[in-house]
Amino acid sequence: MKTIIIDGTEYNLTPICKSTESEVMYNDWRLPTIKELLTLVNYEKHTPACNLEDTQLERYWSSSPDISDTGNAWVVFLGDGSCDWCDKSGSYLVRCVRDGSDGLEWSASSEKSMTWDEAMEYVKNLIAPVYYKG
Repeated sequence: MKTIIIDGTEYNLTPICKSTESEVMYNDWRLPTIKELLTLVNYEKHTPACNLEDTQLERYWSSSPDISDTGNAWVVFLGDGSCDWCDKSGSYLVRCVRDGSDGLEWSASSEKSMTWDEAMEYVKNLIAPVYYKG
């Protein structure tokens, strides 16, 4: 079991056995909010600042737009845990989330970078197993 600590609170992330879970595919994935994406950050780690095995040292899109400029959306850099807004035409990775019975469930990281609009379309068409619960 993997744990992350956010503001002194410990959260457990349970990796799912890919060989047994792969038969259960879900189609209700969505792009995480900035708050949900930040739950993956472990501020006691660096490079990457995340406990998930397939995390790349890249920025990941959230569904949260920048309220001062809707042409921007929030991203989290899982290399160091920082977050910032970026232009939606930028190209970043995606890790999708769904609401499971025991909390958030996470997909594997996307293999390629995409714009925010492409990420929103990618999520609509994603059918994949759960890789992490937390």
